[in-house]
Amino acid sequence: MLLVGRWQSARRPHAKFVMEQQLEKAAQILMAPPDLVTSEQRHEAEQVFLQLRNTKNPFNLCRQLLEGSQVDYLLFEAATLLRVGVIREWRDLSKEDILQLRQYIVQYIVSRHNLPHYVRETLVQVVGIMVKRGSVEDQGEDRGRLLTEVEQLVSAGDNTMRMIGCSIISSLMQEYAVTVKSTDVGLTWETHFKAKKQFEGTDLRRIFHFIVNLLGEVVKVEGKLNDELSALLMKLLLYWRVRENWELGHHALNCLVQLASLNGAVLINRQIRIKYLSQYLECLFSLLSSTQITEVEALGISNIFRKLLLFFPLSVLIALPEEMLHQLVENLTALTCKFAQGAAQEEMLDYEDQLYMEAFEQMLHSWASILQENSNCNSAQIKQSATLIFDTYLKCHLAPPDGSRRPIDADEISEAVQADRIAFKDQLVLIGLCGRQAPEHSVPLLTQLLEDRVGRMRTQLTHVLSNNLTIAENSQLDHLHEDIHWLLLIAGEKNMKVLSFV
Repeated sequence: MLLVGRWQSARRPHAKFVMEQQLEKAAQILMAPPDLVTSEQRHEAEQVFLQLRNTKNPFNLCRQLLEGSQVDYLLFEAATLLRVGVIREWRDLSKEDILQLRQYIVQYIVSRHNLPHYVRETLVQVVGIMVKRGSVEDQGEDRGRLLTEVEQLVSAGDNTMRMIGCSIISSLMQEYAVTVKSTDVGLTWETHFKAKKQFEGTDLRRIFHFIVNLLGEVVKVEGKLNDELSALLMKLLLYWRVRENWELGHHALNCLVQLASLNGAVLINRQIRIKYLSQYLECLFSLLSSTQITEVEALGISNIFRKLLLFFPLSVLIALPEEMLHQLVENLTALTCKFAQGAAQEEMLDYEDQLYMEAFEQMLHSWASILQENSNCNSAQIKQSATLIFDTYLKCHLAPPDGSRRPIDADEISEAVQADRIAFKDQLVLIGLCGRQAPEHSVPLLTQLLEDRVGRMRTQLTHVLSNNLTIAENSQLDHLHEDIHWLLLIAGEKNMKVLSFV
């Protein structure tokens, strides 16, 4: 059984020193280029480490290797052996042994700044395993001590210490989560689930506050903000800083989407809900005004608005300050039109992944909940916005000069009529809803455009007949046919009853 006094002061016996030398030699063989060692030498070195991993009660040996060796691979093998030993021999360790071992590993990591990343992460994982396994018996007592140690570690302000603290926190989160990265520590599913729920009910909030405060220090927000607003702003500023790296950016954007639907017991009454929504929107507007939304961000941003309108209906929105509600509608309108134009461009270029199209449809669904209850808010602004969206959609489907639709091949026309009616059914219903907000504008506009296109088609057909041409030889007819096709689709949906799913 291990004793901490030995871990810190014992001198290495000669036999163990010899073993360390043998292990270092085996490690050097494994890490050597293939042309410098034989396959037989490499096989013998592999056998050495396979035998090492079967060592019983390996804790003092691991300490010896960690403190005595300068070979990175051997340090990694020692950390791996420590992890195996903890899981395999947990029941043979006393509470004192477990606490001393855990404290030693943390101190070892902290005191060695140049430790290779993969060695440090393996040791940090051992700490996470020990704390989770121990929490089954001590109900998280040692976990609380560890979190206090981490908070003290990070408060020093050194970036290396911050990284170590975040690694420990990440390891804890990973071990309590139900993922493929969680280590099998020999617990039944029921026991694991109980430990997970106990962790969520006690220390998860503490970790959340710790991370938010740490982000505040790193980002260094200018100006004096209250704690709740700072917490939200940290996430938005974090996204602003990592959005260029989409591997990180899409995770941060997903967090913002989840925060847009925050609900339940955490927002216990209407007043707190409105306060939270106000602060979220203030930060969101700041983000949107400081950057241009890219194609890959469009769907995430549209999901934010969709979630906001779903979980904070108009009955809640009308309690916002008037200027903030005005900004919400303005941003919703601008992004809907932007995504509509992007979707039309995707159609022109025949993109396989139509991100703007999906984002545009999400924004239309967000508008549905507003338009069906617009009597409760600024009807004039809603009417103006709905008209702008209707006009934008119309222009995207008309040929120049009235619109921006690309030229269409004649072969596409015969196949497009039925396909468009089905493919764009949801869009057409929702655009019809926008058009009905201002029928005094949309009806005369559609009528005038249809009359114009029909008159021009009559002129073109007369020209074809008088000059003995075929219809295929007159490209203007193709454009007019497509214009009339979309005008009829939009006009037909404008007067339809909105489907029950909207």
